[in-house]
Amino acid sequence: KFEMAGTQAPAAKRAKVEDGGATDNLALPSDEKPAARQTLRKSISHENLQSEVRGELDTHDTRFFAKCDEGEHRSLWHDLPLFELDAAGKPTGSLNFVCEIPKWTRKKYEIATNEPMNPIKQDEKKGELRVFKKGDIYFNYGCFPRTWEDPSFIHPEVGCGGDNDPLDVCEIGVRQVLTGAVRPVKVLGILCMIDEGEADWKVVAIDREDPWAQRLHDIEDVEREVPGILEAMREWFRTYKIPDGKPENKFALDEKFMPRAYALGVIHEMHQAWARLVKGSVEDESAHPPMETPSTPQLTGLKTSTLKRNLSVPCLHALHHVEHSLLSDEAALDDALTTAAGGNSRAKAAV
Repeated sequence: KFEMAGTQAPAAKRAKVEDGGATDNLALPSDEKPAARQTLRKSISHENLQSEVRGELDTHDTRFFAKCDEGEHRSLWHDLPLFELDAAGKPTGSLNFVCEIPKWTRKKYEIATNEPMNPIKQDEKKGELRVFKKGDIYFNYGCFPRTWEDPSFIHPEVGCGGDNDPLDVCEIGVRQVLTGAVRPVKVLGILCMIDEGEADWKVVAIDREDPWAQRLHDIEDVEREVPGILEAMREWFRTYKIPDGKPENKFALDEKFMPRAYALGVIHEMHQAWARLVKGSVEDESAHPPMETPSTPQLTGLKTSTLKRNLSVPCLHALHHVEHSLLSDEAALDDALTTAAGGNSRAKAAV
C-alpha cells in the first residue's frame, strides 16, 4: 500500500481547453487578468499550489495547470523557485520537485515548455499520445523548476549538449506523487543518460518528508540502504525505448551514479543556463520588440511570454523578477555545494 502526495481538481472543476489546447494560442482562463500571466511573481511553493485539469482527460487537449491560493495560474517552470522558501522567504535547503509522471504509471506526461504558462501535457508522437510500452515507471518522475539543459553547452566530461528541457528528477520515496504536484526534496546523486546524442541528466532525490529521508544523504547511502534500486533505475532508462524499435540508451561517466556534490554542480549549471535563456529572451525583445499580436478575445494581454528556441519564456517586464530570484537560488546553491564539499558528515546535517 502506498500513499499519494499532491492534489488534482475534481472532475466537476475541469474545463475544456479552447482552440484545441495544443498550440501556442492556448487560451488561458478568461477570468485571469493579463498582469497575472507568464511573469515571475512572488514566491510559490507546494503549500499554496494546486493542480487544475483542463480539457477531457486522456486526450490531446488535457492540460494540468498550476494554480496558487490566490486563484492565479502559474508556470511550474518559471514561477516556482528552484529552492523551497520558508514563510520569511529564506531557502529551507530543500529543492522543489515538479512531478510529471507518478510512480507505477506509464503515461508520458511532461511540462509543455513551448506553451504559455507551461502546463503539463501528455507527450505525443506521430499524432498518438505516448505511453511507456516497457510498462510502469518505478519512481516519481519530473523535473526541477528554473533549470534548462542547454543544447549549446557541451559538458566537458560528457562531450555533448543538453536536450533543451528542464532538468529531470527521479524521486525514490515510498509515496506516489500526482501529476502537477510539487514536493520538497533532498538531492542524493545524478546519472547522465545519452539520448540520441544529447545529454539527459537524471537527478536522484527523495521527498524531504519520506520515512527514508533521514537515512539517505548521498548516493552511497542509497546503494547501502536500498540495494538494487539504482541498478533498476539505470536499466529502466537503458531499455525503455526498445519496445518502440529503438536501440538501448547509453550512459556517460562510466554509467556511474555520481554523488550529491557532483549533482549539485550540475544543478548549478542548469540553473545558470535557465537564467541565460530568460535574460537572452529579454535582451532580444529589448533590441527587437515583438510585433503586435492580432487582437482576439482569447489572446488579449497574452503577449507577456515569448518563444525562444521554441520555448515559452517570460518577457521584458519579468527581468527584475529573474534577477531577484537568482540571488536567493544562488545563495542556497552555494551553501548546499559548500556543505556537500565538506564531506558526508556535513551533508547529513543538511536537509
